[in-house]
Amino acid sequence: MKIRVVLSLLLTGIFSTTALAGLEPPEGEKLITYQPDPEVWEVSNKDLINSKRLVWFNKEMRAKNRTYDDFYELNVFNKPQKNLDELREWSDTKGKLKCRDFESVDLARNAEGSYPSIFWRTTCLKKNAPSARLVTKLIEGERHLYQVQKAWIGKVDQADIDLWLKRVEEAFVCNKNSETEPCPAEETVEAVLDDAQAAEVASSTAVRDQE
Repeated sequence: MKIRVVLSLLLTGIFSTTALAGLEPPEGEKLITYQPDPEVWEVSNKDLINSKRLVWFNKEMRAKNRTYDDFYELNVFNKPQKNLDELREWSDTKGKLKCRDFESVDLARNAEGSYPSIFWRTTCLKKNAPSARLVTKLIEGERHLYQVQKAWIGKVDQADIDLWLKRVEEAFVCNKNSETEPCPAEETVEAVLDDAQAAEVASSTAVRDQE
């Protein structure tokens, strides 16, 4: 089944009934990112005062009452006063307070163009608790801040981590009304999503074969 381009979650609170893959504030910006396979992932949306959130939970983990052991989330926030580095530092500070051992590593930065971004990974070790891993990308839009994040708790296959590192890093923001940096054609994004889903099926099969 071919998955289409952009998941519309308008800031008025209207959730698109079409299975698409981005978050769309009314001024025309779109977050283009990976759309998980609905056979494997269960999606949930939540509207907060200053943000919109979509979360995909791994169905297998949820059935085992381990809902937050494997999830993927997208957030669109009203743009804060802090810059990307300050937000990263704020996030790390919270992590250091909660973790016995905490590691935060830069993976990529992009200060050029209309949408600066920062991409990093964190690892949290707690006493008598499984380790937590996060891969996060923040993208600064004109009036909104976009967050793409993948999280695991406990043991995770390195191939799965590498696959999601690529997916999160490739997330980007565009503006459908821009003449200089327009959003890609729908067919182009569909092809990318199809390839990514094929990789997910192959990865899931490989993990099951190892178990």
